[in-house]
Amino acid sequence: MTQQATRYNNTAIIFHWLTAILIIGMLGLGKFMTTLDQTSALRFSLTQWHKSFGLLILALSLARLGWRLVHRAPGLPVTMGAWERLAAHLSHLFFYILILFLPISGWLMVSASPLNISTFFFNVVKIPHLPWLSDAPNREELAVNFLLAHEYASIALVVLLVLHISAAIRHQFILRDKLMTRMTLDLNDKRFISGLKQFTGVCFVVVVGSWLFVAGSRYETVEKNSNSASGIIEGNRGDAHGALNDWRRAEVNYTLLLMGDELTGSFSAARAVALLNLNNPEKSTLNAVVETASGMTGTPQVDDTLPSSAWFDSIQFPEATFTSIAFSPSSATSWMVTGKLKIRDVERTIVLPMDIDLDTGTAYGRFTINRLDFDVGTAEQPGDSQAGLNVVIDFKVNFNAANNN
Repeated sequence: MTQQATRYNNTAIIFHWLTAILIIGMLGLGKFMTTLDQTSALRFSLTQWHKSFGLLILALSLARLGWRLVHRAPGLPVTMGAWERLAAHLSHLFFYILILFLPISGWLMVSASPLNISTFFFNVVKIPHLPWLSDAPNREELAVNFLLAHEYASIALVVLLVLHISAAIRHQFILRDKLMTRMTLDLNDKRFISGLKQFTGVCFVVVVGSWLFVAGSRYETVEKNSNSASGIIEGNRGDAHGALNDWRRAEVNYTLLLMGDELTGSFSAARAVALLNLNNPEKSTLNAVVETASGMTGTPQVDDTLPSSAWFDSIQFPEATFTSIAFSPSSATSWMVTGKLKIRDVERTIVLPMDIDLDTGTAYGRFTINRLDFDVGTAEQPGDSQAGLNVVIDFKVNFNAANNN
């Protein structure tokens, strides 16, 4: 029997070892993740990486299976008994089943999860949820069942790995039949080495190109939102949001707790119209409009989730508005502003502090709201175990001053 018939080719060997390294790493990562508190920011971050590597394993396994279907595996040594041959064939079959089932069950679990956290493949490409699960009425129950299936499958894979590695050690060090040489690379295959170098180069170009494309897309989104804000400012001069025909861009930033860690973001499309009567404050006006879809934190999972129907519902409620009612100055440059804040279809009266910088013609302040008061994330995150209830909002607007009585 020739060497060609007694060993795997280099492509199959790379598939084998690359998949093995990823699987062992994923099992260790999964075990470590479960020891962390569910509200841990580290657990949230590791979960996103866990999902990405799981999808990578799924893609590699499908490619490996496709390769296996068109390339016959080398025969087993004639010295192996019938039971060993059966055990080898069954172990390979169950390996394929489990390696495919684990990432698929994870995808099913994420799609059914009421948390509705988006999946981004290595923070670059968004992987959509399976629609028939994300719309299911019993999502929580389904997510729990898929989680259990995922955990049981991982335990089965660990057992299978232990058996597989034990068998390899037995053949290598006890039987000494050199069976493991079937899975060692042939470094003398110059054609393969050349192809491997070309493949590595292509992968590098694809990775760098994808990163540049996504970075460009995000920059274009920010520019689009900013230009949209400018256009709306022009189009809304003198509309119902303000009596003064002088809409200007406003700075609106926010800070919230996610998994116990502070996360900051900003709305790139925000505008305000302000007329402050310094001698007669009750005649002042301050109105602001924020496009809810323009709130970016730089975290893809969060940025994709915030505009969804469970949070801002930006399609149905594209704008959040503030309309002043009364001004109560505590000093010439420190005022309290009472007004109506509307987010989604909920309007609340709030009181916020505002400081005035007469030299720059700007007014700025900070206030805190409870997101549940505005029905933001109520269905998916009614508590503060993962997403905090209180959101701190910082604003800065340019104003026109009036000194008339």
